[in-house]
Amino acid sequence: AHFEGPKNKERCVKLWRSNGNPVWFAGARHEEHEVREIQPSGEIQEYVGKKHEERIVSSTWPGDLTQHYRGARGAEHLVKVEWVDGNSMLFVGPQGRERKVREIHANGLYIDYHGNKGQERMLRKVDTAGTEFTYQLYKPHLGALRCIKSRDGSYTAYTGPKDKEQVRLRCIKRADRCDTYRPNADGQLYLHKTWFVDGSKVRHTAGGSAPLRQPVRAAATAKPYKQKPKPKP
Repeated sequence: AHFEGPKNKERCVKLWRSNGNPVWFAGARHEEHEVREIQPSGEIQEYVGKKHEERIVSSTWPGDLTQHYRGARGAEHLVKVEWVDGNSMLFVGPQGRERKVREIHANGLYIDYHGNKGQERMLRKVDTAGTEFTYQLYKPHLGALRCIKSRDGSYTAYTGPKDKEQVRLRCIKRADRCDTYRPNADGQLYLHKTWFVDGSKVRHTAGGSAPLRQPVRAAATAKPYKQKPKPKP
């Protein structure tokens, strides 16, 4: 062990455990508390707290990643993993049941997840251009959908298995109106309904593959259409 300080006030600053692990301490004499330990694998563990109450706050594998923890001694749970390339991942949940909730990339892209530990599934992805990909959106008349939403609020919703998705609904938001498209009997999209900012709307009929006609404004008979605020990342 190594000690520092004047005579009769020496305090332990470093020692080696029986397994060879070096351990560093801080604090006054008789109150030394562990602050760092290096495992044989090279993992560096950081601790905070009074003597006998130390809790781990991070584990670092140099050149690879750092794991961050919160919680009382013996109940520390993982909250974040950071990689050296700038990517990171966030977790919630008690010790042993931490589940992944967000993946953040260094380029600004992030992905949200939902589900229990080990069963997390992608819920939403926002790329660097602000385009939002929602992987489950429920509409009573259409069921569960996957959705791609752009920065202006326009979106396209799909159903079907992976790589075989079919468009079920498309919404194009403009300054003065919102145009919604749905597939006809042949699977071709047609302009189904137009909502105007003054509350009026126009319902269109399926026109097969015929060109979409320009909507004609109707009397105000519906709840006014309003642009929804953009979701925060």
